[in-house]
Amino acid sequence: MKDLASRAPTKPGVYLFFDSKKQVLYVGKAKSLRLRLKSYFSSRVNDKTRLMVSKAVAIEHIITRNEVEALLLENKLINQHKPPYNIQLKDTQRYAWIIITKEDYPRIFTARNKKRAGTYFGPYTDGSARRAMIITLNKTFKLRTCRTLPKRVCLQYHIGNCSGPCQDFDTKELYNERVDKARAILEGKTSEIKKQLEQAMRSAAQEQAYETAKDLRDTLNAIQELERRQVIDTDATHDQTIIAYEKDEQETVAAVLSVHRGVISKKREYRFDANTTSDQFITALYRETLPPKEIITHHTDNDKALEEYFNKTKGVRVTITQPHRGDKKRLLELAQENARNALTETNTALSTLKERLNLPAIPKTIDCFDVSTLQGSNTVAASVRYRNGAPDPSGYRKYAIQGAQQDDFAGIEEAVRRRYAKEDLPDLIVIDGGKGQLQAALKSLPPRTAVIALAKQQEEIFVPGLPFPKKLPDNDPGLLLLRRIRDATHRQAVGYHRTKRATHMVQSSLDHIPGLGEKRKQALYDRFKTFSRIKSASKKELQAVLGEKTGSTVYESLNQ
Repeated sequence: MKDLASRAPTKPGVYLFFDSKKQVLYVGKAKSLRLRLKSYFSSRVNDKTRLMVSKAVAIEHIITRNEVEALLLENKLINQHKPPYNIQLKDTQRYAWIIITKEDYPRIFTARNKKRAGTYFGPYTDGSARRAMIITLNKTFKLRTCRTLPKRVCLQYHIGNCSGPCQDFDTKELYNERVDKARAILEGKTSEIKKQLEQAMRSAAQEQAYETAKDLRDTLNAIQELERRQVIDTDATHDQTIIAYEKDEQETVAAVLSVHRGVISKKREYRFDANTTSDQFITALYRETLPPKEIITHHTDNDKALEEYFNKTKGVRVTITQPHRGDKKRLLELAQENARNALTETNTALSTLKERLNLPAIPKTIDCFDVSTLQGSNTVAASVRYRNGAPDPSGYRKYAIQGAQQDDFAGIEEAVRRRYAKEDLPDLIVIDGGKGQLQAALKSLPPRTAVIALAKQQEEIFVPGLPFPKKLPDNDPGLLLLRRIRDATHRQAVGYHRTKRATHMVQSSLDHIPGLGEKRKQALYDRFKTFSRIKSASKKELQAVLGEKTGSTVYESLNQ
């Protein structure tokens, strides 16, 4: 492998690492293929790179005429092969949006996904700020909060928070004008609205309509408060993305701020291998979406190559800016502070866990297990994975326990055994429970595995070999991280148990129907979700799932 690297040309190009099954492990690009490939065999590479190189058995390279061609080819090969060691961008959190619905009388509320028709803003990283914004906009513009228009006005109308469109106390035109103002505020277009409100307030005061003037003043103050939370002082007339990095020996955190006309509409944080270059990150960030007109960052490997790359692949003229003063520099410093804070917080928590639990290494990968059962049936377990202090949904697992029901210890033992029968062990395993659950997990794990149990009531930590549990301070960063992981696992287990229980109840309600086996019961549940929907389904709908004969039988049995 070293010989292959040393014989590579010094020209720009793309290189691929292959494993023994001829699967692509990693795709990269370089100004000098030889220098870049030789760097993989130095003593200074991190653990992840060392592991990738240990799995590789072959290297191939493709020479290109320049860096732009190398970027284009690298992007194409990554999309084609999806190599496991290339950067896979995932947000470190799941954020929510604000939606303005597409209805006759639109509503404004929080949206966790983009399934509903409407206009979306965000995602917002601060949940409390998002909720405060929704409440303020609804109260300020007297928008309805009901899911369906009632037949008569509700309390919100009587206390002055809604204009009462349900009983035609408000025209559709006036209502939608106020919705447009709320939309403009979410888009950061507040200057014109504030001028209108100030003029209307002065006119109302001159006409001695003091109550109206007071309402207008309150609306103006609310908008200014929303501005204070959202707006960065800049005169930008186009969309921008600000990218700042903070790194240690093992990983890099990138803080990405999306700015729309001077308003920060998104903040995202990404974590990836420390050897990943800035242009690799930026091309990966916009592999599936269009980039903005301007990207503000500290540095890239080659600004001009990136700009030409986006022009050729996306048909968009992008400017890469490295500011040294002014508003753009302040935005970049803000992003830098976010990146630094994210890296420091996670590193502090993980380092604290290593020290407190006497672990051999910093626990970059943590798995947590929990069991959920009710009345001795439908016992399930869930396992959640956190990587570098952030959720890694690709590492989430759910298990329908096949062994003893109503036995948490046996459930934990089975889930741990099944998970690591085919998967590598993480740096740390956390069991939701006490000493008994810990001992059950140890039965399925090799000696010297890093595993603990976290009890719910006293937040005590049970460690193998110690006669008494550890008690960490309530504000300990490591304990706070363990709590987050434990609570996420508990939510997964309880949610899965509810699904299984609902399925069982539906299937039990169908037991008396002849010719309806388990597979067809499950098919009905998959299609209709609840027993009440199955019972209210038409004969044709049931026949579409079960076939003509069985569908008719089920329909007649349920409608006798």
